[in-house]
Amino acid sequence: LAWFGGNSRLWKGFSKHLQQPTASVSFEEAGAMGVHSVLLTNRNGMVLFKKYYDATLDDESILLQEQALVVHSEHMWQDAFVTEQVLALDELAVVFRGMNDVLVFVSGTEEYNELILSDLLKVLIDVLVNLCTSRDRVNEAHVLNPDIYGKFAVCLDQMIFQGQLEESDVKTILRLSKMKPLSG
Repeated sequence: LAWFGGNSRLWKGFSKHLQQPTASVSFEEAGAMGVHSVLLTNRNGMVLFKKYYDATLDDESILLQEQALVVHSEHMWQDAFVTEQVLALDELAVVFRGMNDVLVFVSGTEEYNELILSDLLKVLIDVLVNLCTSRDRVNEAHVLNPDIYGKFAVCLDQMIFQGQLEESDVKTILRLSKMKPLSG
């Protein structure tokens, strides 16, 4: 329960994931399942980038989910800069990791388990690192840079289509999403 900050509601929501066999699930098998959202925030919880794949959500529902995510994960943020963190939020599994002053969250439906989300998170971070040219440069200012922001959005579209994983190879994603920088 310490993993979930002592919150038994979160543990109950997540415990059903632990009972399912997950070690043999591959990206290809997960393609039929759903990615719910990808979020990048700063250390204060301000959303820098978001992409939701659930078409049934309205703006108010999205805002409520983002607020719930911040409230239920904030106590884990410090550890997220050392290792990946896992959280169950309502019917979603959430995996997140921090780099410099940016937190990267990926969530999926109950079928999209924490192992698949963890692998997807690693690919997202690798893409972001490649776009920023180094791990040290992944920070709030670089994420908000229009060139990097746009390229990341296109890379994400190459990776995930309508909530289904399409591509997980970083080199292929970067090659498919080549964009020229904006000229001033």
